[in-house]
Amino acid sequence: QPFNPRFTFNTIISSIQKTPDNTFVLTTDTGLSITSRFVIIATGAGAFTPVKLRVDALTAFEDRQLFYNSIPDCSNRHVIVAGDTPAAIDTALSLAGQTKSLTYLHRKKRMAGSSIQHHELEQQKDAGDIDIIQGKVTDAVIANNQLNGLVIQRGDKQQQEIPTDLVLPRLGNSPKLQDYAQWGLTTEKNQIKVDSTGFESNVNGVFIAGDINNYPGKRKLILCGFHEATLIAFAIAARMQPDKPVHTQYTTTSTVLLERLGVTRH
Repeated sequence: QPFNPRFTFNTIISSIQKTPDNTFVLTTDTGLSITSRFVIIATGAGAFTPVKLRVDALTAFEDRQLFYNSIPDCSNRHVIVAGDTPAAIDTALSLAGQTKSLTYLHRKKRMAGSSIQHHELEQQKDAGDIDIIQGKVTDAVIANNQLNGLVIQRGDKQQQEIPTDLVLPRLGNSPKLQDYAQWGLTTEKNQIKVDSTGFESNVNGVFIAGDINNYPGKRKLILCGFHEATLIAFAIAARMQPDKPVHTQYTTTSTVLLERLGVTRH
C-alpha cells in the first residue's frame, strides 16, 4: 500500500498471453486487460469463489437480485441473508433497520459466530428488525422474470414461502484451481514447477510463490511463501536494472526504505 500499487479485487485472471516484446497481457473474467512486464502467481490453494445456493432457478438472478459478494441498495426492499458463517451474521446485522423486511436464514440448529453476534441478533429480533429462520432454500418463486420469493424447508420440515426482492447468500468460499497448463506452465500434481534459485516457472518472466509452486524440498508454510516472494522481488529487480547491483537494505537502517514507506525514525 505505501508504494501505491494498483489493486483489483473480486476478479479472476482467465488468461495470460506473452507478446512479441516479452510483456504479458492478462485478461480477467470481467473483461479487464492488464499489461505487465512480469507476473507473480501466488494463488495458494486456488482462487476462492463463493459457495452458491443449489437452486438452478436462481442462477439467472445473479448480480441482479442475488449477490454473493456485494451489497446493493437494500432500502425499502425485502431482503434475505442466507448462510451459516460469521460473515452472514455480520451482513444481516449491518442491514438491520435499513430494509422493508430482513430475514436471516441459517441451516444449522446451532448458529455460527460469536456470543456477541448472537446477542446482537437477538436484540435486533426483539426490536422487530430481523426475522431469524432455521431452514434451507429448496426453490424460488418467480413471476414475470422477477425473483419474488424463496421456498424454505424449515427445521421442523414444514415448507414456507418468504417474499423477497434481494437475496444475499454468505455461504463461505471454496478454492478453485486454474488449469495452469493452458497458460503454458509446466505443472505436476496441480502445482507449478519452478527453479528454486528465483522461483521462476518455465515461462520466462512468470514467477510462482506460495503453496501453488513445487520444487525439491518444498514446504507449504506461510514463512516459506514470504521467503519465495522476497527472492522473486530480488530476481525481478535484477532483471529491471541489469547493470546495477541489487543491494540488500533494512528498514532498521535504510533511509531510502524509510522514506519510501513514509516512516519517520525517532
